[in-house]
Amino acid sequence: MRTILTVVILVALTWASPKAQNQLNVPGGQQQKSVAAQLIGTWHLVSRETTTSTGKRIVEPELGAHPVGYLIYDSTGHVAVQMMRENRSESEMENCGSRSTKGRNTTSIFCGYNAYFGTYTVAESQLVVTHHLEGALSLDDVGKDLHRSFEVTADRLTITFSTTSPEGLSVKRTLVWERVK
Repeated sequence: MRTILTVVILVALTWASPKAQNQLNVPGGQQQKSVAAQLIGTWHLVSRETTTSTGKRIVEPELGAHPVGYLIYDSTGHVAVQMMRENRSESEMENCGSRSTKGRNTTSIFCGYNAYFGTYTVAESQLVVTHHLEGALSLDDVGKDLHRSFEVTADRLTITFSTTSPEGLSVKRTLVWERVK
């Protein structure tokens, strides 16, 4: 009886460890990271594309056709995002104001810059990550929950979500990120 109890306790402790929770057993005895664990790391923005319901690609002037940026997910459940319009000039920064998106499932962009931070949760079965904003460039964005569908393939993270363009159009946004090594 004592041996069985010891084995049960060891199995329970092993399962409860963070390392064990982040891995799944797959055929052949190999270990694979859980979907949530695959998000952890720093990601460099490769592309950001916005399309209308008819499939037409549009370039939003706030961040331009080829924005640059980073996305960071850490193991404690925190997220940070920074994106900027490529090649912003100093003259553009003078009295640039903001173009508030005020749409659903999106954040405001100021002077070609977008940034926020907070925590995140993952619905693994649905492949959805939700960013819970604790801080952002616009106070209107603080407290928002941003829902993002995602797919991780090796060192590529593709995030997609529906939102509203600054002009009020329903659009789909796709961001492709590459893991920083």
